[in-house]
Amino acid sequence: MRTFEYRLYPNKEQSHLLMQCLIESRTVYNGMLEMVKTQYAEHETFPSKYDLEHAFQGHGEHVPASTIQMVADRLSKSLKRFLAAKQHGIPDVGFPRFKEPNRWHSIQLRQYGKDGYLHEDKHHLMVPKKIGKSLKMKMHRPVEGTPKTVHLVHRADNHWYALIVCETPPVPASCYRH
Repeated sequence: MRTFEYRLYPNKEQSHLLMQCLIESRTVYNGMLEMVKTQYAEHETFPSKYDLEHAFQGHGEHVPASTIQMVADRLSKSLKRFLAAKQHGIPDVGFPRFKEPNRWHSIQLRQYGKDGYLHEDKHHLMVPKKIGKSLKMKMHRPVEGTPKTVHLVHRADNHWYALIVCETPPVPASCYRH
């Protein structure tokens, strides 16, 4: 797996949609965590990733369904890491926490469309209509491999970036220096 980072240039409307999605996806995460804590307090079990997805399907006017799935996946992985650390006696891994706005900076998307994320002109990133449909991007190098996920990240410089995670073929051992 390799990650390729590109700067995005959304227009004002797209920037607004991206910020709304970022805010609403954080709210969805916190809602899912509340559901996890409630179910654990009542039944001493955790809801499955699919239970979380189903419970929050359609939440957030600006949140695509794939982002709901990725948020549920993110929380499920956090819970698994917490339980594994607890089982192995690792003290520094805590229970997942509610996210404040300063601790939530990305929107995750799964494979979008049959042709992936990149428009054929190589200057636009194709995303769900809820968050802008076609975002202008500076593609300074080609993407290698098969795109699997995209993280739309809002950085402290107030710019948006696309981190495209691609599955790449393994490098043969003969290519490594010894």
